[in-house]
Formats: sequence, structure tokens, C-alpha cells
Amino acid sequence: MLGISIALCVVLFVQDRSLLLDSLNVVRNIGERSLVALINPLSYEQSAPLLFLWLSKLLTSVFGITHYTLRLLPLMAGVASLFLFADISKKFLNSPMSIIALFWFGTHQLVARYATEYKQYMIDVFAVLLIIWTVLKIVEINKQNWWKLSIGGAIVIWLSMPSIFVLISAIIYLGLVQIKKDRPITPVLLTTGFIGLSFVVNYLIMLQPTIGSGHMQNFHDIYFLQGNILNTDSLSHDFGLIIGQARMLVGKSGLAIGAVLLSLIIAIVFALKQKRYEIILIVLPIVGAFGASLFGKYSILERLMLFSLPLSILLVMIGVENVYQKALSAKAYFSKVILGIITLGLLVGFYEKQSFKYILAPFEHEDNRSSLLHISAHKENNRKVICTQHAVPAYDYYTQYDNNYKGLEVGESIPTEYNTDLKELVLTQLEQEKKVWILANHYHEQDIEKLISALAEVSQIENSYRAKSSVAIIISKKSSSYK
Repeated sequence: MLGISIALCVVLFVQDRSLLLDSLNVVRNIGERSLVALINPLSYEQSAPLLFLWLSKLLTSVFGITHYTLRLLPLMAGVASLFLFADISKKFLNSPMSIIALFWFGTHQLVARYATEYKQYMIDVFAVLLIIWTVLKIVEINKQNWWKLSIGGAIVIWLSMPSIFVLISAIIYLGLVQIKKDRPITPVLLTTGFIGLSFVVNYLIMLQPTIGSGHMQNFHDIYFLQGNILNTDSLSHDFGLIIGQARMLVGKSGLAIGAVLLSLIIAIVFALKQKRYEIILIVLPIVGAFGASLFGKYSILERLMLFSLPLSILLVMIGVENVYQKALSAKAYFSKVILGIITLGLLVGFYEKQSFKYILAPFEHEDNRSSLLHISAHKENNRKVICTQHAVPAYDYYTQYDNNYKGLEVGESIPTEYNTDLKELVLTQLEQEKKVWILANHYHEQDIEKLISALAEVSQIENSYRAKSSVAIIISKKSSSYK
């Protein structure tokens, strides 16, 4: 199972798809700043953990900025996460459930995607699993190991933002273990203080300036829990975010979502009955994220909740295993029916969210690179390029930073902002130039059609190239006879 999962990640890695908008903007910060300057809030409406930025800076300084170099860190985190999950699943599940859990996690499309996407989300998964794996290995905290845990916890906070939720859960779990075994609680308190201090410093330097920005609050507002139980709209909104957590696992099928929710409930109920305290390590981090969301401090956005994917899979499989054990009894007809329903639902969900389809149909969200390559290869490549707001990062990255594409022959860029009147700008440029390129990306297909129609009203479209969520168009005056 590990081999299959790693192979899937490698296939998507070598497909070398175009970088997405947020990835491009993070790279612009990496390219423009020194290690010290990366401590300051990032430009271009981006945020990322400091250690992730520093590791990215070091890698690109040594090997240069390329798609492969940028994606190397997420790939390594993805592969390491698979090994950690394989070991952790054996602590919570018996065979064959642990093998099934690993297969589900390793072939999930979000794992394959973000293990080959230049963003910090797979590093979040790795950090969370590393903490849980470490806690399960040490069994308890004592005078000999508390300082190692303290230093490790203090460091990992700077690598992954959601790691704090798991660290809090780990401290609670270790505290309960100490009490249960009648051991001193002092090492737990020392570790708590050390990690807490690191978090406060990280929050003041890195998180607070970003969380408090107007853009972040406005963008993530719909992904914060509202918590008003007396308001039906608020309840509906919050319920939608909770259901979204199940959709992250199994997609939009009602049967699959029902199977996930039922399995989660069964897992938690049985864990409480059996007094399996280790369940805290996989339940509380998710609860913590939702709790932070109530205060507008953490967004319940799919990619930000990616760290909870392996935890949710473990919980679901714990529930399935408990139902399976009950169904082994000859007269357990009800358990057999429940097991059948859950199994069918999870199979439907697995089919929707598996990543094997990307072997033949590469995962591509916005192919801005192809549009720029078309401009470079076209005989009109020396014309100026009007870049829509979201095309500016693609233009800058491929003409200034990526070692494999710096030689692109494209004209000088004319950047635009969100409120730019594109038709007015086109008319102004065509008064000075015979022809001009338009580069647009991060567009839905219907938006590209609207853009082309709007340009056709004021100019002559001589050539257009369509890629995934991207387009390159060369235009001239309507009355022009130039070709």
C-alpha cells in the first residue's frame, strides 16, 4: 500500500503542472526577500509558516527556482506522512482495517494533490502526524524526555500553524497518562510553558499581523463558525461547515457523508466506553480548530483543514472496526445492516475522492504557463502584454524567477488591478500600439468567454489561445488592417 501511494505522488510530481495563483505569490516573496525579511508579513495577500518559508528559500538558493525544486518539500512531507500514518494506524486499528485506512489515506486525491503542490498544507499533515507518532512512542513524559518534547514542540509551531491544536491535545493526553499512572505532573507543566512561550512569540510575530489583516478577515469570513444557536441562518451556516469536513473525506454523496458521520459517532462512543485516552490525540485537534474558528482565528477551509484528513480517516475506521467486531456475532443482524450501509457509503466516497484518475488525466487547475509559452512562441511575441490582476504573478514568476523559463520572449507587461476598466485600458494602449496581448488566468471558462466578448466590442481579436482557466489574446484596432 505504501508503494502504491508513493507511486501516485511521484506520478503527479513528474507531471509538472503549472503553479497556481497562491503558489506563484508565495514564490514571489521567496524570490524578492532575504531570510530575515521573510519574518515580516508576506506581500501579495499570502501567509505561510516561517520555517516553511526558510526551507523553501534555502532549497531554491541551492538548486534554483523551478517547479520541481519548489514541490520537493511538499513531496518529502507527503512521503514521510505516509510512513507515519502507516505506523500510527497500527496503534489504533487491527489488520486489515489499518491497511484499508492507509490505502484510503495514501490514494486520497487531496494527499496526492498537496504532496505535489507548492504550499504548506502537506507540511501541516506531516507535522500533525509527527507529533502524534512521537507521543505514542514515548508513552509518557518524564524528567529525561520533557526537554526534548519541549524543544521539538517549540520548533514545530514555526513549521505548521495548525500544529498548536495537536500539541495542546498531546499535552492533555500526556497529563491524563501521568495522573492515571500516579506520576509527577511537573514535566507536563514545564513542557506546556515552553511550548506556550514559543506559540506566543510566533503569534505576535507571524500570525497576528496576518490574521488581523482586512483581506484575510474578508476572504475567510464565510469559513468561520458563527456559533449563534438561536439564529437559524447561523445554525445552517455552521452545519454546512461541519458537513464540509465530511465532504473533504468522501465528496458530495449523501450516502457517503452519512456513513462518515455515523462512523465518527460510533468511534467516539466506543472510545469513551473503553476509556481509550489516545482518542484525544485525533479528536481534540479537530475540535480545537473549530473552536478557534468561533473566535475568527482559524478558517474551516478545506486546504487549511487538510491536517485533519488523516485524523478523520482514523476515526472513521475505528468506528467501522467496532461495527465489524459486533457484526461477527451470528445473531447481530442490526450490526450487519449498519456495517453494510457504512461500507457502501465509504466505497462511494472512496471512488469520488481517489486519485488514480489523475494518472491518465493530469490534475490541472490553471495552466498559465501554456498561455505564456504561446505568447513567447508567437511571431507577435514582442508586443506589450496587458496582464489581468491574477495574471501578474504568472508573468512575473515565469519571466523573472523560474530558471527554466527566464528566457521567454514576451513583451513588457502592463499590470492591472482589481478595479481596472480593461476595455478602457485596451483602447488607450491601441492608440499607442498596433497590437497588444492580453494575458488572463484564474478564470472560469464562462468568464473567459465574457472577456473575449467584451474585448471584441472595442477591438479586433486576431488570435487567442485557451488553456485551463487561462487565455492569451492578441488584439488590434477594429479598423486595423494589420495581420
